[in-house]
Amino acid sequence: MSPDKPIKNNAIDLVTTTKNQPATPHTLPITHFPASLPKDCNDGAAKLYDECADQVSILKDAISDARTENKKVLIVYGGEWCIWCHVLDNYFKGNFRTFDYEWRDDYGNIQAWDMRERISPTDIEDAQALNEYVAKNFVVAHIENVYANGDEAVELTGFDPDNIYYYPFIVALDSNGKYASNMVSTSAIKGFEVRESGGEEFRGYDRRILLTQLKKLKADASVKADNQ
Repeated sequence: MSPDKPIKNNAIDLVTTTKNQPATPHTLPITHFPASLPKDCNDGAAKLYDECADQVSILKDAISDARTENKKVLIVYGGEWCIWCHVLDNYFKGNFRTFDYEWRDDYGNIQAWDMRERISPTDIEDAQALNEYVAKNFVVAHIENVYANGDEAVELTGFDPDNIYYYPFIVALDSNGKYASNMVSTSAIKGFEVRESGGEEFRGYDRRILLTQLKKLKADASVKADNQ
């Protein structure tokens, strides 16, 4: 995961397919914003980020919903180009084993990467635990940082977007919609990023480390709210 901020390039646009297999019949739905994506934005291929909408409005909707559900907002600041953003979304949903990604190269050609994860029964349990924790504690806001006004949305929380150097940049907000804490770069924590599975190149996360980091964010957001 590069610490460099990406350069706008309409020819490079990473998207994921919908072929990922559900982890278990017991997975819980994740509340996320934007709740839907327009088909008339760019080529209509986006899966997570609305590249045409006002990102401030998306964040405000997430904050409002989080208050109603008594949850915290978790901002995932990135874009369709960010493969780790899509990986994170799949892990939040409790997916495992099969991950099929597609993206456009510099020439506008579609490239495909089918990832297969070697898993154990414990991995399946970890996938379910991660999904349940996110579903019960967070409203996820996918804020786009290249084609839309994502910086403005981040500024709304009281955090300076100029201090963002890696993606996805994951932020927890307190109950007032203000910055509480952010996760360090996943590449900075040993064993957090999984880049090989079953002898094949892979992109994933250690689910237990990810869950631990999310619990820290939730605790930080709760403490800040209690102190206000």
